[in-house]
Amino acid sequence: MRPLTGQIEQTFLRRIRSLPDHTQRLLTTAAAEPVGDAALLLRAAEHLGLPPDAAADAEAAGLIDVGTRVRFRHPLVRSAAYRTADLIERRRIHRALAEATDRRSDPDRRAWHLAIAAHGPDESVAAALERSADRAQARAASPPRPPSWNGRPN
Repeated sequence: MRPLTGQIEQTFLRRIRSLPDHTQRLLTTAAAEPVGDAALLLRAAEHLGLPPDAAADAEAAGLIDVGTRVRFRHPLVRSAAYRTADLIERRRIHRALAEATDRRSDPDRRAWHLAIAAHGPDESVAAALERSADRAQARAASPPRPPSWNGRPN
């Protein structure tokens, strides 16, 4: 007998697979984007050639809510949606998410998606990841100031 989480995820997998292909791709794309940025999802969907209403069936099926954020109705829906795609499709989706991510305002997320989309070693992706790591180290070295900070102790 499978654990309960496995049974629940299988139920979600069946529900997802009953949806149109473009809706399944949109759900996989949403699952691949951990922040839940709806604007980014829509830009990536456009890169993938998905119709503007691709989320409608998923919302009607009670699997996701799309507002300014994308919210999966259950964490296992996200897992099931990501599992519906094979490796090639996941790479394609991460490539679309990277292309839809602004390289100036969110270079770290873009680098992460590019790394997952890579088919093997890639110097430009490695350099982007290295710059991302440098930015993370810099952020860790100088913790943010409290909101009330005005340059002198209160």
